Amino acid sequence: MHRIDYTLKCTGKGTVVVMQIENETRKDIAEIFDEYSDIDSGIIRTRIPVYEACLDHDPVARSQARRICSRLSSFEEVILDFDKVDIMGQGFADEIFRVFQNSHPDVTLTPVGMNPFVRKMYLHAKNNKVTAPDYSDMR
Repeated sequence: MHRIDYTLKCTGKGTVVVMQIENETRKDIAEIFDEYSDIDSGIIRTRIPVYEACLDHDPVARSQARRICSRLSSFEEVILDFDKVDIMGQGFADEIFRVFQNSHPDVTLTPVGMNPFVRKMYLHAKNNKVTAPDYSDMR
């Protein structure tokens, strides 16, 4: 029986994380640390493969974006890899590229691997200057 099947059978619910490591890699551990860390600050950068991070592979909902953003504030730079993503919903794009970015201006979001449709939605969310209305003066 596969380990994932066994884990799910035993617990019945929860999250399973699977990591596969190639035995014959040409990468050096110093190369990996140089890519994602800084000598003074530790690990400051992460790469999120959006296709794998969303269960149905199409990032469309705000809830999907919130799940991705839940721990991003602990990094200085986040690379969002949209390779294999065909479409991106307006709510997903708005939640990451406007809402999250406005509340975490110190985090640099770098999207890569976007097709023309996904890039168009990204630009729409990025250029949207809508802010929450201020109702404090209403009586």
